[in-house]
Amino acid sequence: MTALPAVTINIKESPDGSAEKVYTVPPYGSTGQQVKLTREENPPESGFLKFIHTSPDGSPFKVSEVRYGATPASDLNPSDGIKHLAVWYWDNDQGLKTPLLVEVKVNDTNFRYSSNKGGGDIQWSPAGTTQLSGKELEQKLDGLNCSLNNAVTINLTFQNSEVHKNNNTYCCSTHSHNGISGRVSVTINKVSCKGLHQSADCYKHTVNTGEWRVAAIKYDPTGEKTRNRITLNGHKSPPSVTTVYAFYKNNNPKLIYVEGNEENKWFKSPTGINNKDEQWTKVSTNIKGITPDSASGTCTNWTQLKNALTEAKCGIYQECNKKSNTVVSFETPPPPPQKPGASAGAGHQGPDGDAGGSGIGELLRSIIGGLTSGAIWAISNKKVLETITKVGETSYDLANTTGIDTLKAALEITEKALEAHPPEKPAESPTPTSARSTGGLLEAPIAIAGYFFATSAGSGLTGFLGYKGINDGDGTYVHKEISRQYLLDFFGKPKDHYRRKRTGAYFSISYINPKDPEDHVKIIVLDTRYNRECFYNCICKACKLTFIKSRSIFLKRLFNAFLGIGCNHPGDVLGEEQWEWLQGQLYESDAKAHVIVSSFQVFTTFPVSESWGLLPSAKKRLLDLIKETKPKKPLIISGDVHYGEIIQNKGMVEITSSSLTHSLCHHSMNRHKTIRFMLSFYKTDIYLFNNYGIIEFDYDPSTSQIKWDGGIYSESGERVLGYVSPFDEDLYQYVNDRDSFFMDYKIIKCKSIPEILRILFTIFTSLAPPIALVYAIFVSLRSRKQKVE
Repeated sequence: MTALPAVTINIKESPDGSAEKVYTVPPYGSTGQQVKLTREENPPESGFLKFIHTSPDGSPFKVSEVRYGATPASDLNPSDGIKHLAVWYWDNDQGLKTPLLVEVKVNDTNFRYSSNKGGGDIQWSPAGTTQLSGKELEQKLDGLNCSLNNAVTINLTFQNSEVHKNNNTYCCSTHSHNGISGRVSVTINKVSCKGLHQSADCYKHTVNTGEWRVAAIKYDPTGEKTRNRITLNGHKSPPSVTTVYAFYKNNNPKLIYVEGNEENKWFKSPTGINNKDEQWTKVSTNIKGITPDSASGTCTNWTQLKNALTEAKCGIYQECNKKSNTVVSFETPPPPPQKPGASAGAGHQGPDGDAGGSGIGELLRSIIGGLTSGAIWAISNKKVLETITKVGETSYDLANTTGIDTLKAALEITEKALEAHPPEKPAESPTPTSARSTGGLLEAPIAIAGYFFATSAGSGLTGFLGYKGINDGDGTYVHKEISRQYLLDFFGKPKDHYRRKRTGAYFSISYINPKDPEDHVKIIVLDTRYNRECFYNCICKACKLTFIKSRSIFLKRLFNAFLGIGCNHPGDVLGEEQWEWLQGQLYESDAKAHVIVSSFQVFTTFPVSESWGLLPSAKKRLLDLIKETKPKKPLIISGDVHYGEIIQNKGMVEITSSSLTHSLCHHSMNRHKTIRFMLSFYKTDIYLFNNYGIIEFDYDPSTSQIKWDGGIYSESGERVLGYVSPFDEDLYQYVNDRDSFFMDYKIIKCKSIPEILRILFTIFTSLAPPIALVYAIFVSLRSRKQKVE
C-alpha cells in the first residue's frame, strides 16, 4: 500500500482576495507537501468563514503538523489519514486573529471537532464527533464568537424574546451559563394610545455596553430549520447597535427599531420568498422622532407607529380616538316577501310614537354609547342601572323581558370601564334621548363586541337585550318579539325598517378595505333563538330551572348521546325565512372571508352542552348549505358554553369565546367535579376561565387573498388558544360522511339500533330525574357533614 503524503497545515493561511489557493509549509517544500485551501461562507449568510484544507486532488492525506502561523497546534494533530481539516473565523476578524472551531473529516461519517479555549495562547478542547451543519452549526459559532471576540448576536426569535422578557439575559454558554449573566437583557413593553384597548407588544433587547459589539441580528423563523440574518441597509454587522425593539406577527419579527450611537431608525422585514439573508429596509412612513417608548404618549405618536406597523404587515390596529378607516356596508336588499298568513312585527313604539324608545333599551344604548364616546354618560347611568338590576332580581317580568344576566353584565362592564378610564371632568347630565340615537352608526363596531358580550350571558348578538330570562331560550319564549324590537331600538332602526318585519333579528355586515373594495369580509349574524324549536327532552319553559331539573337534563342528554336517542330529531333552528336569507347571503357573496355568528356551538365533543348537535337535522342542513355554496374562508364563531375553545372539523374552524364574567370555573362544584368529567370528552384544548376572542384579518395584495388569525385571550390579555388560517387553504376537499348524533362525538350510528331498543332506552332515560334527586340529596348530606366536621 502506498503511504499517504504527509503535509503541514497552517490554519492562519488565507487565500487573500481569491476563493482558493495552493500553499506549502514551508514555502520551499516539495509538491507532495502542497495543500489546497478553499474559503466559503458556511453556513450561508451566517457571517462565518470556513477555510477548508485538502490535498490538491481531493484524495486522503496525513497531517504531520498543524500550526497557527509559527505556533504549533499540537492539540489538533490527527493521527490517521483524513479528507480535510477546516477552521472557522468570524468574517469581521481582520488578520484571522481568533480561530473559533476546527473540523477534521476522516470520512463521510467520521468527524471530530475542537473549539478554541480562549486566553492568551490558542489552545483547543474536544467539541464532539457529530457532524455540525445548518442551524446547529451557526448557533455553535455564534456562541464561540461571543465568548472569544466579545461579539454578541441579538437573537430575535420569538421564543427567546418570550422566555427572557422579564429583564432576563442571554448570550453564550460562557457568559450566561446559568441564564443570569448574559450580555443581552430583554424586557417587554405594551405600546398603545391612552384610552385605547388594543395594544402592540414590543420586546426590547439591550446589549451591555463596553467592549462588546453586535455581530449580527438573527432569528429562527417559525416552523423553519434555518436561522435568518437581518441585514440593515446592507450592513450585516450593524455598527454601534446598542438596542433593538421588535414587533412580531405570527411569532416572526416584522418591524424593529434600532438604537445606536449614530442614528436611530425603524426597519421593516422584506416581503416575498424567505431568504436566510433578509434585506430589511427603512419604513417609508413618516415616523421620525418616534420611539417605542414615546409612541404611547400622544395620539399623534400612536398613529404614526400604527401606520408603520401596518406598512410592515405587523397587524391591523385602531387609530387613537378615531373611527376605523374600514368601510362598513350593511345588507341592503328588501325583506323577503311574507308568506301567506304570516304577520310581520309592527315595531316597538316609544312614548312619543317614534321607534327607539323604551327606558331599558335607551339606558343600555346610552351606556354602550358612553363606553365608545367617553365615561361621562356611563357615570350618569351607573346608579340607575344598579337599581334596575336589583329590581330585575326580584321582578319576573323585567328579568324575562330584558334578561337579568344582560343587566348584570352591562353593569359590570360599566364599572370596569370607569375604573380603567376615569373621567377627566365631573359627570354631566345625559343628553336628551333623541340626541343619543345611534342611527346605526354604532352597529358595526358593537356587532362583534356585542356578540362576545352577549355570549357571556349565553344569548348571542340576537339576544343582546333579552332571551336570557330563561335558560336555553328558544322560539317558545313569550317575550322574544319585544326583545327583538329592543335590539333594533338600540341600533336606531326606524319603525319602517325592513329588519323590523323579519321573523328574527338576523343580519349581515361587510367590512371593506378602502384601498381595494374587492377585499372585504362578510359577517353573517344568525338568530338562533327566535325560531328555534325545542330540543329532544327539552326544558319545560314554564318551569324554574332548579338544581334537580338541571341535573336531570344533564343525565338525559348524556344518555341520549351514548344510546343514539333523538338522532333523527327534526327540530329546526333558523326557520324557513332565515334559511332562505342565509342561502342568498352565501350564494351571492363575493367576499373573500365569511364569519358566521351563532349564539351557541355548531361543533362540540361534549354531548350535554346546548348546541346545534341537539338539533341534528338543522346542523346537517347548515353544513350541507356551506358545502353547497362554498363561501370563501368560512369561519364560525359562537359562545354560551362558559369556556373558550377552537374546534377544527374536517377543515371547518369554529372559535368559541365564553364567558366574559361567569366562566365554567366560577362555581366550586364545576372546578372540582363537573370539569373533571367534562374533560374526558374533549378532543381539543379548552380554556375554562373568563376569556374573550379576537379575530384579525390580513390582506395579501400579491395574491388577492385573505388570511385570518383567531385567538382566545385571558383576562390579562394573554393568548391562550389560537388558530391561523393559511391563504391557500381549501376547506372543500373534505367530505362529510358522518351521520351520528354528534358529528364530533361518534358513538352509535343513527340507523344501527332497532326501534324497540330505542323505546326501551327512552324509558330508561325517564329514570334520570330520580337519579338526579338521589344525587342532589347525596351532595346536600355530604356538604352538611363536612360543615359539621
